[in-house]
Amino acid sequence: VEHTKSIGGAFYLYNPGRNELCLSELYGLEVDNVKKVIGMGEGIAGAVADSLQARKITNIPKESAHRTNGLSGDLTARSLYAFPISFQNRLLGVMELANLNDFSLWVENYCGDFANYFSIALSNSFSFEQSKKLTEDLQRREEELEGQNEELKSTTDELRKTQNQL
Repeated sequence: VEHTKSIGGAFYLYNPGRNELCLSELYGLEVDNVKKVIGMGEGIAGAVADSLQARKITNIPKESAHRTNGLSGDLTARSLYAFPISFQNRLLGVMELANLNDFSLWVENYCGDFANYFSIALSNSFSFEQSKKLTEDLQRREEELEGQNEELKSTTDELRKTQNQL
């Protein structure tokens, strides 16, 4: 938000299980005026998620939901820029920025670069979490197998004792 001179921004994380965008982070916008869950194709963020293409809206009406309260009072965004966060054509999320003026080409290029770097970091984070979960699952299964192995060893020992007594 700071580098683009925006008055606010929102980041929606994609939930593939529910095929929807869920608000993850919000900056500078009134939380009551921002949707928490957005369906694919719904609004600008949903359209960006569907197409994996950035979109810009200018001349937003004053009654828009993209409002913020700051030191200069109640402000309404006049332009909105939304861009996908995707890695290898797999949607990870959508970022929306609100501005009092139109977004420049420099900002659009900056957002494209940011999206590339952020998508790699986010994908790495997801991969790490998945690896961590798989490691924990493997450790749990190993402990279960060790327990079963101990039971089998104990049963085998008992059978040998019984066989020797006979």
